[in-house]
Amino acid sequence: MAEQKKSVVKEADYFLDKETQQKKKDNFGNYTIVVKFENGDSGYFSTKYDNNTAFKTGSEVDYLIEAKPKKTGDGTWNKITLPKKEFPQTTRGAWQGRTPKDMKFEARLDVMELCARMYIAGKIEYEQIKGIFVELYGALDTSIDELWRES
Repeated sequence: MAEQKKSVVKEADYFLDKETQQKKKDNFGNYTIVVKFENGDSGYFSTKYDNNTAFKTGSEVDYLIEAKPKKTGDGTWNKITLPKKEFPQTTRGAWQGRTPKDMKFEARLDVMELCARMYIAGKIEYEQIKGIFVELYGALDTSIDELWRES
């Protein structure tokens, strides 16, 4: 079970390939950052990005730490993760009495908000926003049209 903590980052360095001294990717295409905190905690943080924005030396961060058994069975290692960000739920009202055009407009606002949240959370790249937005609002428009015809 992971324990939530807060501490100042003492060191945060990418795990390097022994031969090339370049940032090393794992089998899933992720990089590993070795993080050490002023409170004595240390562990490994996995990220798909090759630029560390999560653990800046000298900054205080909230993090989760969880002891994981080594594959060899002799001891443990610490997995470091970031707590899930809490986003407020949308305040959109019920769609009763609205036209399909109004519903589509509001749905597109929700899709834009979702895309922005996914980008901020690091789930998608900036270049992906437009494609995901178009794909999602297209599906929503179709669904609204179908529901409108059925009612």
